[in-house]
Amino acid sequence: MISVDKEFLNKLSKQVHGEIDKLTKKIHKLAGEEFNVASTKQLREVLFEKLEIPTDTIRSTKTGLSTAASELAKLKG
Repeated sequence: MISVDKEFLNKLSKQVHGEIDKLTKKIHKLAGEEFNVASTKQLREVLFEKLEIPTDTIRSTKTGLSTAASELAKLKG
């Protein structure tokens, strides 16, 4: 049998959700609008159309420019 510390997990869950909320608000502020950050389509529109971030190093997929973490890491700096 495995013991689970439910109180610890609930506290950790609240902490993680709070951090996600803070980061989401920061993203919305930087973008100048609210959008679903989990939506690849909406993220692509904000990054590459609205903010006009250069796409020279970003791989394209059949649905458009990639928003995979490995591709977005290329934009760092």
